[in-house]
Amino acid sequence: MVDTTRRDKIRLEVAAHRVTAIRLRDEIVDGAKKDRLLLVLHFLDDANRYFLDSLDRDRTASQESEWLGHAESLLHIALKILHDVDDVQKYDGLDNVHTA
Repeated sequence: MVDTTRRDKIRLEVAAHRVTAIRLRDEIVDGAKKDRLLLVLHFLDDANRYFLDSLDRDRTASQESEWLGHAESLLHIALKILHDVDDVQKYDGLDNVHTA
């Protein structure tokens, strides 16, 4: 049985985070941060290309669940990196983070 709800949720998240990564990539001038965003985009592309787009093949429900789990894993890795880059960008580096 195809889990279209889970698949669609992952697709929507990948698309939304892709927009964020592209926006940040276009705003950031620092080469190292841009490289991190390229990594994010690669993980998101891989989640789509290798896991979501190949789900149309015949698979059991268990196999599809495992395949979607791999897509979610790539999504989580991409989100962790994206969050880190966004935080660094927001606070403009560790030298500008003030603590009480």
